[in-house]
Order: sequence, then C-alpha cells, then structure tokens
Amino acid sequence: KAVVSTQSTGEKSRLVYMQEKNQATSYPTLRSKMKLCVDNVNEKDPTDISYVYSGYAPLTVRLINWLTQGSQREGLTYLDDIVKYLPKPCFTKKQKSAPASQERWDGGGEVHTLIYFIGGCTYAEVSALRFLAQNHPNKQFTIATTKMLNGNTLLDSIIEPSPTEGVPEFML
Repeated sequence: KAVVSTQSTGEKSRLVYMQEKNQATSYPTLRSKMKLCVDNVNEKDPTDISYVYSGYAPLTVRLINWLTQGSQREGLTYLDDIVKYLPKPCFTKKQKSAPASQERWDGGGEVHTLIYFIGGCTYAEVSALRFLAQNHPNKQFTIATTKMLNGNTLLDSIIEPSPTEGVPEFML
C-alpha cells in the first residue's frame, strides 16, 4: 500500500507521470539545446557549471546563465523556445524594464538578479550559481527558496508515512 500511495503522490506532484503513447520525450532535446551533459569536466579547475554534478548542469542554472549573458530580448526568445519542451503547466512572463535598467543590462554597471525557487532547490544548484557569480564579476545573484533539498528530503516529501509508523512494536 505504501508503494501505491507514494506513486500517487509522485503523480500529483508531476515527478512521475504516464507518457502518452505517441508523445516524444523532450529530455533529449533539452539536454542537447541547453548542453546539460558535458563530457570531460575538469573538477580541479572548472570552467562550466556542470562541475557541480560531475558533468551534469542543472537546467535551472543553465536557464539563469543563458538569460544573464546576452541581451534581454534574445534571452526571452530563447526561453520561449525552451519552455515548450518543459512539462506543463509552464509559462513565461515578460516584464518591461525601465530605460536606466536596460542600459545596465546592456553592459554598464553591476546586474542584480533575484532567483526564487518555489518548491525548493538543491545545494548543488546554489553551488552552481555561486560558481556562475564568481566567473561574472558584474553579476550578483540573490537566491531565495522555500526549502533546501537533497535526495533524502525530496523523497521524504513525497513518501507518505506508513499507518504503523510511530506505533510501538509490541502493538503490531
């Protein structure tokens, strides 16, 4: 019963879902377009955010990296192209910036970016963002999240406790 209950929770959270029969998987496309898997990562002298997972770059950090590199218009166009490969529901919201902030975006001054992870983020994602900030001295990231996650906390959040959990052994 615990397995069925956990599977149901996983389906509700969209961590586990049935793939339609004719639906092509989008992960290979995302992996290629966003360069999520990098071969030959030098972990002693890293040059890419993929070092935090020994060759895998977190999609969240890749998106932030891409959006904070080029012009705002190019970044949002590319983001619209990527969003169609993400599980639904998903949307983008374009915000017009004031002329003064547009000048900063295009190369003058320091750029501050607030990154908010709803549902939580991993310690490795924070590490990758710190690495990104170190390699771009004119960019400053502020990270906010609802929860810090690791493998155990992620599984604990979707596994429902068994009805006998906490019951003394002699009562079972």
